[in-house]
Parts: sequence; structure tokens; C-alpha cells
Amino acid sequence: MITNAGGPGVLAADALISAGGQFAELSKETVEVLNRELPAAWSHSNPIDILGDAGPDRYLQAAQAAARDANTDGILAILTPQSMTDPTGQPRNSRRSPRPPPRRFFASWMGGEEVAAGSEILRAANIPTFDFPDQAAQIFHNMWRYRSNLQSLYETVTLPSSFETAKRKRKRMRSSPKAARRGGRFSASILPSNCWQALWD
Repeated sequence: MITNAGGPGVLAADALISAGGQFAELSKETVEVLNRELPAAWSHSNPIDILGDAGPDRYLQAAQAAARDANTDGILAILTPQSMTDPTGQPRNSRRSPRPPPRRFFASWMGGEEVAAGSEILRAANIPTFDFPDQAAQIFHNMWRYRSNLQSLYETVTLPSSFETAKRKRKRMRSSPKAARRGGRFSASILPSNCWQALWD
């Protein structure tokens, strides 16, 4: 998650965790890249708080680093209008940000009419855009859960190797009394009465 304000980031985080999701842990390599590209006061964790004075280039740098991280399933970019905010410049850069599968890119441009032009740019680029970050987080988690459930339906069920071993042992145990009976090795005097049914099964 990339945000220029801590409050909306917390809102999205609470929604994701409440739905059963979790944040990706940024790899050491990703943190090192962000340390080079972002101001020293960035959050140094996920959510990636790029600070209130973030411009389009900072959003792009953070999005590129997050998209390259193998732990990332999706990216949510949050923008709140502030004095340095460019609500149309950020979406133009976001469209150029790499989104390799299976990563997904979501946006929450908060601010109504003030950010409407930026939201339109994102929607034209087929990037889902939401008014509120918690809504975006919940929908992302629902999509991830649906995809995970769908994959599990197509997985081939395999039995553990111990199952075949147990099956062979059970077969030998069943055949032993019958073989002994055919060989005449049992005497009625030494068999309990409840064994006779097993011999004839």
C-alpha cells in the first residue's frame, strides 16, 4: 500500500486485516530501493507512507519498487489532496508503473471533485478507483480470496505415500487368515468364536 497520509493508510489496513487479509512484508531489497528513492522520513514498512509532500515521481518510484517485490500480490495507491498534491500527475505516472501478473493495481483518490480528473485518468487506464481506501482494501481481499478458491478447485488431489503402504499392509492382514484356513493350519479349538466371521469375510 502506498499513501501520502497516515490516516487513510490505517483505515485501509484495518479493513484488510478485519477481512482476513494481511500486508506483504517488504523484502530487504525493496526497503533498500525505497531508502534510496524516498525521503528519510518515509514509513520504512508497509503501508509505504511517502509523506504529504509527495509528487508524481515519488508515487511512481514507490509503485515500481513495490511491483518488483515478489511478496506483493497487489498495490493500493492512496492520494489525499494536500498542498503539494498533483491529482492528475500521479495517475499519469501510475499508468506507467509496471504491474506484472499476478499483481493488481488499485487506487483510492480521496477528495471528490478536487481529484475527479485524476480518477478519470485512472479509470481510462482500467485501474479500479475507489472513493474510500477501506472499500478498495475489502474488494481486493475478496478478489484474492475468490482467485485462491478457484485455484484450489483445479488442484489435483494426491494421496500421501503412506496411504499405499497402509493399503498393502491391510491387504496382507486380510489375506493371511484365509491363506491359513486354506492350508488347514487352523484348529477350531484355538480360535475364539468371534474370529470365525472374519475368516469367511
